[in-house]
Amino acid sequence: MTGWIRNREAILLGSVVATGVVFALTSPFFLTVTNLSNIAVQSSMILLIAFGMTVVIIAGGIDLSVGSAAAVVAVCTVWLIAHGSMAAPLAILIGLGTGALIGATNGIIISKLRVPDFIATLAMLTGLRGVAFLIAGGFAIRSTDPQLAFVANGRIGPIPVPILAVAVAFVAVHLMLANTTFGRALYAVGGNRHAARLAGLNITRPKVGAYMIAGTLTAVAGIIGASRTAAGSPILGTGWELQAIAIVILGGTNLFGGAGGVTGTLLAGLLLGMTNNWMSLTGLSWWLQGVVVGTLLILVVALNQRQLRRSTSSLQGGLRKAEA
Repeated sequence: MTGWIRNREAILLGSVVATGVVFALTSPFFLTVTNLSNIAVQSSMILLIAFGMTVVIIAGGIDLSVGSAAAVVAVCTVWLIAHGSMAAPLAILIGLGTGALIGATNGIIISKLRVPDFIATLAMLTGLRGVAFLIAGGFAIRSTDPQLAFVANGRIGPIPVPILAVAVAFVAVHLMLANTTFGRALYAVGGNRHAARLAGLNITRPKVGAYMIAGTLTAVAGIIGASRTAAGSPILGTGWELQAIAIVILGGTNLFGGAGGVTGTLLAGLLLGMTNNWMSLTGLSWWLQGVVVGTLLILVVALNQRQLRRSTSSLQGGLRKAEA
């Protein structure tokens, strides 16, 4: 399966390069520093959420609550600044803590109460959206605080803050998955939960940790979204969960857990971001991206299933030969 993931990443990298060349030939504005920077900044929120979703799916879960969680974090953060007279850095830290708490709650409900991931996070999707509307009073909360605005519009050196956030998150998650005991536990739990338990692994800790990582990265995305619009909107993040899942699967992470990584997620997110940007530049209907993503998703899942059947058949054949 690892070889399959690496092949997918190589294919995605080639697709990103080839697509960039085609888009540059069809639009003179595509391959400019300003536009490429815009693509990266515009893709930053969904990439952050997709990195967290990658961790959750590797651990054998799914998180449908990320869009609503982003809205709650955005609304809470801006409310603390606008109505709570709190300094923006402290409000942002509380927002990040809120995201981690939401993730931990998801993980505990799933691990301790044995509620299926799909049902638990679907319930949280609905409940958290209601909480966001309740806090906001049904309307977006505005704030022109310059420190909040810096999150989406500022730069550290030549690098826009959202791009730097994506880079830091990518490196941190990649190293965690590849080089830590916790990362190996995530793969083990996602690959075969029963076998991991028999091997003596604590099943609860990796699961809760995965959802906490997803919640924290979702919070970062929500704060960037609030900063970009200078508002905490209760409708922020609508549909982000489906976009993130699509990007993760297109990036080669196994939908059923146990295999994958954030490199493919990053490439898939950039590919879709480039496509969306090119459609805007050329005046094509934005909804065509939905058609493209849906079609690709069906094809990729079908390929994953085919590869899984082949791997299972090869393993069974090897066992028969060993027994003979």
